[in-house]
Amino acid sequence: MAAMYLSVAITGYYVYGQNVKENVLQTVSAGTPLLIVELLITGHLVCSYIIVINPVCQEVEDIIGISKNFSVRRVLIRTMISLLVLFVAESVPHFGAVLSLVGGSFLTLLAFVAPPVIYLKLTSTASDQWEAVPVPLHVKVLNVEIILVGMVAGVAATYSAVKVLASPNTFTPPCYVNMTAASG
Repeated sequence: MAAMYLSVAITGYYVYGQNVKENVLQTVSAGTPLLIVELLITGHLVCSYIIVINPVCQEVEDIIGISKNFSVRRVLIRTMISLLVLFVAESVPHFGAVLSLVGGSFLTLLAFVAPPVIYLKLTSTASDQWEAVPVPLHVKVLNVEIILVGMVAGVAATYSAVKVLASPNTFTPPCYVNMTAASG
């Protein structure tokens, strides 16, 4: 993952230098390159939306008691969930700050802290079904390093996100507020 992200970041910085903006799409010059990038990102978002929203829809359907077979009720629930997602997306136009907070806090814990902690706990725990697995010292040290780096990065990212969220210009009124004010 680091190799993929770093190669893209380094290439973008090499091509655009100091002119790189937070959103790389705003840096790419208009024309065919921008069109290609926008088409690829749109394809990625459409496919990833289906992957991300499907477990949420299945959980809601399970809670409500809708069968797993195709039905009108499933279509209505999934449509309502998609409309709710659309409403949230339109209600928070600059969602990047919220994503930074979530990514800096929760995702850092899930990706860097929890896996090594769980691994070390599982390998040291014996039960009726399995024996404790001896972990070499260098693996323990590596896991502790991953935990520490993850925690430091998570705290820094969370602090940065909270600082941005606390600034007065972070949130703007959603588009439907301006429509109602203009019509009234």
